[in-house]
Amino acid sequence: MLYKVHVTLPESKIFFRDYVVKAEMNLFAFHAFLANQYGFDPDQMVYFESRDAAGARQGRYCLFDLGDGAMDAVTFADLSAREAAEIRYIFEMHTRRYLIITIVGEADFNPREAYPALLDGKGDNPDQFNRYVDPEPYVVIKPSRPAASDEDDEDEDFDEDDDEEENDGDEDGQLLVDEDFGKED
Repeated sequence: MLYKVHVTLPESKIFFRDYVVKAEMNLFAFHAFLANQYGFDPDQMVYFESRDAAGARQGRYCLFDLGDGAMDAVTFADLSAREAAEIRYIFEMHTRRYLIITIVGEADFNPREAYPALLDGKGDNPDQFNRYVDPEPYVVIKPSRPAASDEDDEDEDFDEDDDEEENDGDEDGQLLVDEDFGKED
């Protein structure tokens, strides 16, 4: 059996995603799918909460079983049987930011489709941590050149005949390179 789920973000009037998921898909697998879809850090602590039609919490599903079941043991079929009106995916625990997942009905199976599958969506992916993004373009700062000395002036008088007489290698046979060669004053 497949379910169609609708995902929204309470802080956005635009954002939504519609997915088709297998009934036997557990919440941990759905978390891994969402973390990949939205670019969330997969190592952050997350959890799910199921809520009834009145908004009261029915259960909390974490990596470890806290009494209601662990994320890897609770499936969408279980949540549907418990008549969960909404499932909250808390992806940022410090500020309790979450996505609202609603099971909206059953979906038709397509043997050519891999599940979970994205059906429709609108809006940019949420940022997991509300990171600050500098609006100014990056400026590349070049290191300053040391002041020219009298010795540098002597190097400018390059004579090809002198170059042939110089040994380009050191005692180990490695090539020595003049780092200032070719620099303009």
